This record gives sequence, C-alpha cells and structure tokens, in this order.
Amino acid sequence: MKIKYTIVRPGAQAPQYATEGAAGSDLRACLPEPVTLAPGETYLVPIGISMEIPAGYVGLVYARSGLATRRGLAPANKVGVIDSDYRGEFFVPIHNHSGAAAVIEPGERIAQLIITPIVTPYLRRQSVFPIPVGATGASAPRGPRKKSAAEQNSAAFSLFPSELFLVSVWVLDIGVVQCRHGVAPERLDILLSQGLLLRLFLRGQFPLFGGPGKGIDPVHFQLIH
Repeated sequence: MKIKYTIVRPGAQAPQYATEGAAGSDLRACLPEPVTLAPGETYLVPIGISMEIPAGYVGLVYARSGLATRRGLAPANKVGVIDSDYRGEFFVPIHNHSGAAAVIEPGERIAQLIITPIVTPYLRRQSVFPIPVGATGASAPRGPRKKSAAEQNSAAFSLFPSELFLVSVWVLDIGVVQCRHGVAPERLDILLSQGLLLRLFLRGQFPLFGGPGKGIDPVHFQLIH
C-alpha cells in the first residue's frame, strides 16, 4: 500500500518506520525552537505534514512508550483519530503527566501513527430490541440457560465418574451379556465404543436386566455368572 503525504510547514520531516517490523511510523515535532511543558501542561505540537489516507482506513496516533514512561509525555487525548477525508495538517496535543518540567526538542519523535482498516456500519434506529441475559450487569435475572439440541444430545451420552468405573466391569463381562441376550460381539463392541448402549442401560433406558423398561440400578449392580 502507498499513501501520499505533503509537507505543509518548513522543517517538517516525513513519518518513518524505525524498524522493518514496526507497526507505527514516528511523527516528529515540527518546532522552530524547544518548547518547555510545565507539569500538567498540554501543548499542541505541529507535525507539519498532511496525508491522503485511503477510504476504508483510519490513522491512529498513539504515544511512544519510551517517551511516556521515562518523561511522562503522551498525547492528551490518549489516541488521536485521523479520518480518511481529513487533509489538514497533523497536530498532536502532548501532555506532561510528570511532576517536573519537560522539554520537546525540534524534530523529536513525539508520537507514532498507525494506519489500519475500519468498518463503517449502517446505523438503523430501532424502538426496542431483546436484551440478552447479563447485558444489564449484576441486576439482570439469573436462571438456568436453555440448552440447545446439540448440547442435549451430547449430554445424553456423556458419562459420570461412577459410570466410567462400570465400563471396565461391563467390558470384562461381554461374554455374559452375549450369552444371555444374544448380542453379536462385533455389534456390542461398536455400541460400547460409541458410548451409547452403556449410557442407556445405566440410566434405565435399555432393558438388559430387570425386564423390559426397568434397566438396572447402578448402586445394586451385580454380575450373574
């Protein structure tokens, strides 16, 4: 991507990327002489350039971490926004957050510019809209969330820890089940591997023991040899 810029003030310097991997280009103060900022003071520093930012993009002006940390100098508006239709000169309002006077030198790097894509949505007015649970904070009513069909199906075939213990007992006793109920070994293995048959009979939904519809009671489970 190529973006055009112009020099609008004598002594201005073009934005430059300090390294190949730098996300932001440095903006330099275009000053005729040093400016001293008292503690808590803000000064509108001219950059001396204008830029043709393409539509669909925005220029964001951030603080330089070293300058803000060591000397307390950072943009007063935290993050500056340069719209794609702005063609005026760049200015950065630098605020002295420290407790001592700070000097901005001519040509000093005072901020960094990041060009990034944006999304401009169409805003449509609506009289009312549903508010999700929790959208209004702690005062929102709390209740059980209705599970989706996929979650219900998944839960129907999950195993509790107590049921996992019975898996080993059930697999070891495949021979007994085969003899008593005539289930083919290869078919029984498939059902067990999928976790379907075990879940059903443990929950009393598959009449292997105790007669049709009764299932088994895991607490009183006994193997019949």
